Amino acid sequence: MVIVSDIPCPFCGCLCDDLELTVAEGRIVAADRACEIARSQFMAVGESPLPACRVGGQPAELADGIRSAAELLRAARYPLVWGLGRATCEAQSEAVRIAEQLGGVIDVPGGADDAAVQTIGELTCTLGEIRRRADRIVIWCADPLTTHPRFLERYTPGEISTPTSETEGACRLFAVDSRQTPTSDLARMDLRIQPGREFEAATVLRALVKRIALDDTQVAAQTGVPLGDWRALFEQMTQARYGVIVYAIESAADSIPPLHALVRSLADRARWVCIGLPAAANSVGAGSVLTWRTGYPRAVDFSRGYPRYDPRNFSAERLLERGEVDAALVICDDPQERLSAAAVAQLRRIPTVVVDWRETATLAAANVALAASVPGVESPGTMFRLDGVPLALRPALPPRHPADFERLRALAEALK
Repeated sequence: MVIVSDIPCPFCGCLCDDLELTVAEGRIVAADRACEIARSQFMAVGESPLPACRVGGQPAELADGIRSAAELLRAARYPLVWGLGRATCEAQSEAVRIAEQLGGVIDVPGGADDAAVQTIGELTCTLGEIRRRADRIVIWCADPLTTHPRFLERYTPGEISTPTSETEGACRLFAVDSRQTPTSDLARMDLRIQPGREFEAATVLRALVKRIALDDTQVAAQTGVPLGDWRALFEQMTQARYGVIVYAIESAADSIPPLHALVRSLADRARWVCIGLPAAANSVGAGSVLTWRTGYPRAVDFSRGYPRYDPRNFSAERLLERGEVDAALVICDDPQERLSAAAVAQLRRIPTVVVDWRETATLAAANVALAASVPGVESPGTMFRLDGVPLALRPALPPRHPADFERLRALAEALK
């Protein structure tokens, strides 16, 4: 029995790095300080090992699989490289190399956050700064207690005043959402907006900052919340010395640009920042690596021999829906969780190569499926925490398969 300390958790964007794993007989038998989501995944590693390589759904030799994958992708006129949310930064870099070799397009899920940063700019901070300084936190269309269970515990001030407490100096938590969540139950003020009205809700707060006259009836009809409640929330926000808006990147996509604009306006009064909660562990790293390698954060086309950026035309979802790509390399992500039904249906019709460490329907149906070791558990690498801080992963188990970047490096060599 071996105890491995200070292990970063690779299963969500928090990358909590204070875990203590107990290893016995090649398995993780205990994961101290891990949340329930992480604990179950740590304990499941090795339970149902994936075949190293499958071609046409049948086990195959690795050399044959790499050769088949290279032939399949090389034969395509316009291949798509997509995913990377659970991949290491090293694998993401190799994916860019492959997309450039193929003259195809590479894209990662999301995009609303990148668009807001490009058009408006970003005021953000590290999680340590939030923990030490924040006194007002607005949770916007997010439920970190469910999706990122240790976010409030590790990265917000030690004492959060609840609706029933008035502790002097404690951080106050507020929630804006279209549904009741465990996180909203902790909030001092919970504004329940109409579903799909995130943009209008953010615009109301922006109007209050700019002292624009609003009609109570219209605000209530557009957002589902009376103007008086918005004024009460705004009054609390103006009393902040250090305020934070925490949003879920996927569920709050429409309101992300006005939220960044709101934070810029509030920053004239006090320190205010925005921080997003990504759905996948290394989504932030994917955008960072693509920007480093190509100059653009997503939807990058190499068909002319150099990188071109146009999310309206080169996003994976639109290319699949229009039937423009004729092969796909899916890396450490699940299209069924991220793409539209029409895009997923088209993906099933074209040849696919999948590299992943988790069993998904896309991996099972792939023409060529290459299993990778679990980053941060069986193999090393780098991931970006949700606040943009890179952390080195420390494996606790010997690898059953090559790392994700080793799989992609072998594929890139075969494509030469």
